[in-house]
Amino acid sequence: MVIIDASIVVSCYFKKEKFHKKAKEFLKKLIEQKETILLPEIAFPEIASAIARGTGNPKYATEFCREIRNLPNFIFVPIDQSISELSVEIASNYFLRGADSIYVAVAYKYNGALATLDKKQREGASKIVKVIDI
Repeated sequence: MVIIDASIVVSCYFKKEKFHKKAKEFLKKLIEQKETILLPEIAFPEIASAIARGTGNPKYATEFCREIRNLPNFIFVPIDQSISELSVEIASNYFLRGADSIYVAVAYKYNGALATLDKKQREGASKIVKVIDI
């Protein structure tokens, strides 16, 4: 089970991103191997925001987010009280940003590995969950 950060999805979208090819190959491999991929629901506004700002086109952003919901192997995790409270502990103890701590909390709760392109998130997360270096 792999929890992917919005940074990977956004890098898949933008060809100009430094890790575009790597992120796209990584996600394609997970899908082909029928790996279960968890994506917290908070990823959608993060992805939409990055795409809308990067393209100047809100329609692209909303369409892309809708397409993600149709990808195979994906499970979308709502942020309930237990994940929220766990995120508070993770953010506080490992000095992670709020949204970043939610991805780590999902990885922790579901005993999955976190895949992210965010160096600070990777460093903090590696103290409590398995982190995949793509």
